[in-house]
Amino acid sequence: MRRDRPLVPVSAADCARVLLALPDLTASGFDSYYVGLHARQNAWRARNGLPPKCRHQPIPITDLDVRSQIARARLFLTTNCRPTKGGRRRRGSYGLKHEAEQWIGCVYPVAFEVPYICNGAFIAALWLVGYVLKRGGPNAWFHMRFSSEYRRFRDGVQGGLRTTPTEAPSICAHDSNRCFATQ
Repeated sequence: MRRDRPLVPVSAADCARVLLALPDLTASGFDSYYVGLHARQNAWRARNGLPPKCRHQPIPITDLDVRSQIARARLFLTTNCRPTKGGRRRRGSYGLKHEAEQWIGCVYPVAFEVPYICNGAFIAALWLVGYVLKRGGPNAWFHMRFSSEYRRFRDGVQGGLRTTPTEAPSICAHDSNRCFATQ
């Protein structure tokens, strides 16, 4: 996989543009889904004589940690994916964020100790890269296609082994959503 692309930081202005277009986007995804879900859960609890649960404050996408996650997601998208106009290749943000985490963990194992990317950061990166998004609960749906290089990477990881394109090939064994390269 290509390691020559630099990680471009996400500025506060980028986050402001995302929030203008998607005002209820938080680190967990679209917050309006969680507001309704929380209200329904507390209504059920009240009907059953249980005390209401407090709702935790959502983490904004302007948080520095979330901005670094947006940068990692944007790197994955610009390196391995391209938008399509439609067709059968509709994807969800929550499922694809896991593939991005796995790719970051394998391709940049030292640069990012924890390759975690939250759902809201992945949605923000999709919007910044230029994908057309449709909401579905807390997630976003979009049309995209993987590069042929990434498809070969993914097929190798799901098969249990892959060889990286370096001078000394290393094996990348898939272990609970994280890859570890060994010489």
